[in-house]
Amino acid sequence: MSSNQEKPVKTRTEHMQPWKWKPGQSGNPKGRPKNAKQKLSDSFLADMLEAWEAKGKSAINQVIEDRPHEFLKVVAAIVPKELHVKAGALEEITDDELISQLDAVRSLLASGAFAALGSGSEKAPRH
Repeated sequence: MSSNQEKPVKTRTEHMQPWKWKPGQSGNPKGRPKNAKQKLSDSFLADMLEAWEAKGKSAINQVIEDRPHEFLKVVAAIVPKELHVKAGALEEITDDELISQLDAVRSLLASGAFAALGSGSEKAPRH
């Protein structure tokens, strides 16, 4: 070839032709081992459970202290998007059960358990 002649132009993949799979040829003749994905998932979840049991609560508390906005994002993500209210739920309990629940609420209110939340009559500050 002289310097005045141009070299033949090759396609992008032409240089890979000797290594391409032939029709019907597999790059992994034995295939993926059975249950390989399941074993990986099971192992990963077992490790996560172990880590959660060891440090889960302290990790949550650390996030609450250091990055409360991230904690709120997580809570918002796991709270159901829809709230299904069952009409007539009070109709399914007996009068005695209803009286018992009202007594429990009254005793909590009397004990001041909700004092830190305020009375509800305060106006929210306007910004």
